[in-house]
Order: sequence, then C-alpha cells, then structure tokens
Amino acid sequence: MTLANRSSSNLKERRRSEVDRHILTMRVARRGLAIKDSRPLVTFSVKERKLIKTTIPQTGTYRFSRFPRGSYVQFGDHEVARSIRNLGLSSRPVLSRYYLERSAILPAGEVIEHEVRPLEGYYGQEREGEHAALYGESKED
Repeated sequence: MTLANRSSSNLKERRRSEVDRHILTMRVARRGLAIKDSRPLVTFSVKERKLIKTTIPQTGTYRFSRFPRGSYVQFGDHEVARSIRNLGLSSRPVLSRYYLERSAILPAGEVIEHEVRPLEGYYGQEREGEHAALYGESKED
C-alpha cells in the first residue's frame, strides 16, 4: 500500500493506493472551532479468534467544522473504494473533525468474546509498501 500525505497551513490531504490502483484521496480543510477533548477512544480488534475491546485514555484539542468548504473524499477503482462507494456516501462532508494535538497511551485490551471469525473482505497482497509525506500548498486550492 502506498500512502501519500500533504499538509499545509490550510489543509490536510491523504492519498491511499495499492500498487498502481488508487483507493481514495481525502482532504480536510483546516478550519473550525477548537475544542478540548478527554473522552476515551474505544477500539475493537480480533486476534487469534478473540474479540478484544481496548479503551484508550487520551487528551487533546480538535477543530470541528460544519459543511467545511474545500473538504472531500474521492474514490478510485480499487475493490476497497468500490465497497465504500456502494454505501452511498456523499463526496462532501457534513462535518469535519481533526486533531491539532493529541496524546494517548495504548493499554492492554480485554477479551470480550471467544471464537469469533475475522471480517470477510479484501485482504490485499503480501509485498513491500511505501509511506511518503508531502508538505506544501495544494495546487488545487
């Protein structure tokens, strides 16, 4: 999987692709009200057929904006993109939220169910990947 990130003073953009197949591009305009956050983040994962719930204590500050101009998601021709597109989501968000800063410590999770099956779906391929970060103004603004 290839990851490309672009950040500037007015936007954050993330592009995801696998080999040469575009999955998605997501852009979030940096605007909105700054709000402090100390609510825990709850995640679920499956390991060795056990469902694990992890409650992650965190603290941070995020920006929240309704109908943020300049924000969007664009889907490619990849299987994952098609499955998300089939949900009927709009390419323009109703709201956006991104963290200005956040800190957290990942604790051990607790097993809440045994003998669960992993999610059926697209598994990708085994291969080397790449992560790139691009910084600067967007030519699309």
